[in-house]
Amino acid sequence: MENLFKEVEYPDERINMKLQDYSRLLCSMLDVPIHKLNSNNSIIEALHVVFTLYSEFKDNPHFNRGNNNKIDNFHVQSMKFE
Repeated sequence: MENLFKEVEYPDERINMKLQDYSRLLCSMLDVPIHKLNSNNSIIEALHVVFTLYSEFKDNPHFNRGNNNKIDNFHVQSMKFE
């Protein structure tokens, strides 16, 4: 799975999608469930999970052994929202 993440790029700002649909796509690609609720809070909760996991992995010394730059060696793209 790690090799796949190194080879496949996530969609960037050039994709023509609404923010809600883009969020659903990214959560789906990361296998983060979006529970069906009566409001749009389910997407917010799923994104909270994504960013919380990202933060935990970024700060976890197990994944940063011998790397003083921490996250710099990961294949992470920045996303711009207008």
